[in-house]
Amino acid sequence: MSKDPNPLPLTISETLFRMQPKEVVALSDVTGRKITYGRLRERVHQVVASLNSIGYGRNDRIAISMSNGPEMAVAMASLVSGFTVIPLNPQYTEAELESIVKDLGLKALVVEKGQDSPSKRVARAHGIEVIELLKINEEEAGSFILEGMPERPSNEPNYAQPDDIAHVLFTSGTVEPKRVPLTQSNLCHNIDYYAKIFKSKPEEDIYLNMLPLFHVFALNILYRVLRHGGRFICAPGFIPSEFFHWLDSTGPTWYAGPPTIHQMVMDLSKGNEAIVSRCNIKWIGTGSASMSMKLMAQLEDLFKAQVIESYGMTEALFIASNSPSRRKPGSAGVVGVAEVAIMDEKGALLDPKEIGEIVLRGPNVFKGYENNPEANSLAFINGWFRTGDLGSFDNEGFLHLWGRLKEMINKGGEKVAPQEIDDALLQHPAIEEAISFAVPHKTLGEDVVAAVVLRPGSSITEKDLRAFLFDRLAYFKVPTQIIFVDNIPKGPTGKNKRLEMAQRMGY
Repeated sequence: MSKDPNPLPLTISETLFRMQPKEVVALSDVTGRKITYGRLRERVHQVVASLNSIGYGRNDRIAISMSNGPEMAVAMASLVSGFTVIPLNPQYTEAELESIVKDLGLKALVVEKGQDSPSKRVARAHGIEVIELLKINEEEAGSFILEGMPERPSNEPNYAQPDDIAHVLFTSGTVEPKRVPLTQSNLCHNIDYYAKIFKSKPEEDIYLNMLPLFHVFALNILYRVLRHGGRFICAPGFIPSEFFHWLDSTGPTWYAGPPTIHQMVMDLSKGNEAIVSRCNIKWIGTGSASMSMKLMAQLEDLFKAQVIESYGMTEALFIASNSPSRRKPGSAGVVGVAEVAIMDEKGALLDPKEIGEIVLRGPNVFKGYENNPEANSLAFINGWFRTGDLGSFDNEGFLHLWGRLKEMINKGGEKVAPQEIDDALLQHPAIEEAISFAVPHKTLGEDVVAAVVLRPGSSITEKDLRAFLFDRLAYFKVPTQIIFVDNIPKGPTGKNKRLEMAQRMGY
């Protein structure tokens, strides 16, 4: 087989310098400020070369702690082009940061000038250099200087190579987050397949980002949009009162978020029908948690657009997705660049149609947790990475998710997938959010309890809600107790924290 004479580059820097016309807008913000690919390339060149000139090189670790905006996006794209970048949640406390930065080998921390952040204090306490980012041009999005850096470095920048670590990210949902090193090649293999199945033209790929840029969900989209010539619109976050105004003023063709964001969009849509009728939304991405079929249908009817579900994780980025041309509501979609199989508890591969643990291998999958041999011994088996997620394939090759393996409920020997219960609860018109979990039981080992958030103005009794479930679930899957709560704990991208909910309720 002959080699591709024009293979796609396997680094972010090659992507930015090779593929997009310089006059095309790369990034903008919600006020209308823009930066072109040509200017973005100049910024990348200047940042990498400046840091090189004072001694920073490939694989040197630089953390960044900033709020969402074009400066954060441009700084991220610039730093990842030459170094290993560790994005930090700006809301981390000093105690959380102390735990994270120990033994991480950080050389520097980038923060916005004037920002009184815990990360700055922790960095200085550990002898880590603090570099302050100063905005310098109010007319151009993402324009800044790094204070103390030479403005016109004389040397050529030394860009990252395919096997260099692009990011060290952190897992969620654990007491002690595990460190996930992802290479430039991991990123590029991943985003190329995602772009391939969507087949969108650059001028049609205008994304409104409201997700935190320190999280893999938003980072994945940032690099994919820039790699293939689209436009990335940087919002400061999801602000419900501003959302429809942004749709009207910035002209995105899509946005993404967890079901909590989509539900708020639906709740606020009344009174914004005129904006919806003239907006350019073609499809809507959803992930991080299961979306009810009812909410999906409402969104599609509102925007006359497709809702696209996908499945990914920090360790492997994009794993599966639906697409505009091939989708099945309620599924995670078809697999991407990774090879995906279903495995039993003993490590044997199952028939894909059986429910078991989802395992992966491929060029987008990381090689192992950093400085954590114990976690790696549990996470890998026979060359496969164990996701900890339960799933199965249907006859058409669509992947279906059934919850986390550690969250599976064992009720008297009967295995109960909490996701199935959540989905059934969300079918009731009075329920806005739902989460089920295991609780200890003297004779059964574990029992099923659920917590629900009611929609505003709705009411239902626990007895009636359990009766509703008996019509939809096997009797042993119906929660023994249903608790009405004001909110459900979530991660930074809106993912429900099932185990934390159980702890909150005293179990």
